[in-house]
Amino acid sequence: MASLSLRRARGRRAAWLLCALALGGCASPAPPPPLPAPPPRQGLRLAGADEARPLLLHLLQIFASQEPGEPLTLSALPDEGARRALEAGIIDGAILFDEAPTPGLRVARTRAIILAGPGVGGQTLSVEALGAILRGVAPPWPSGRPARLLSRQPNAAAQAALLRAAGLSALAARRKARPIHEDQALREALALTPGGIGVSDEGSSAFYGSPLWRLPIKGLSPALYIRLLLSPDPPPRLRRFAAFIQGAEARRVITELGYTP
Repeated sequence: MASLSLRRARGRRAAWLLCALALGGCASPAPPPPLPAPPPRQGLRLAGADEARPLLLHLLQIFASQEPGEPLTLSALPDEGARRALEAGIIDGAILFDEAPTPGLRVARTRAIILAGPGVGGQTLSVEALGAILRGVAPPWPSGRPARLLSRQPNAAAQAALLRAAGLSALAARRKARPIHEDQALREALALTPGGIGVSDEGSSAFYGSPLWRLPIKGLSPALYIRLLLSPDPPPRLRRFAAFIQGAEARRVITELGYTP
């Protein structure tokens, strides 16, 4: 029995030696070489809420025309995604749009409003009536058109702020309607939806020159703030853009476009 075990051990040793001679060793393969570093980014990157992009793009264009240099791009990202991208160093600045006036550099202030499509007419909407529309039990408008809400996605700042102020956030969260993801797409859909209403904000509606009727809601007009959040040590060109936003020319443009500096 001992001789059998000895012969097996010798056999395994011989097989290992043959492997070493034939393949240059039976050790684990070497790790793959590291991936090449990504190419350097071209220009400076900003990202933020869709509702704030029209104003910021306009200001960026004015700034770039006065001070040529590295291109400044602005992508759409929800507030939380923009914050995380800034912390990770993926972008150079985050554009925030919500009810908080801080942190960050305040660019402009606006207010959440309800826009109405054809067949709604000029009237004032109550919180109770808005709740009935959300539940799908509201009576038709005086024109006979059915009342319906065209919803944005849950993180759309103006809609979230108005529904929260009306105490209807939980009710809205239970709706199964397909959301509209862009503010301009909401206006286009409302223009083609008799009896439809949707939530936007004063500034972007004035910016686009929307012909839609504004439907006041009793006692509710929550303020919203557009803010620029920079890294602790932003690039010099981005610091100059931040200074431009605080200047007299930018403030005049912001006012002309329907926002409050």
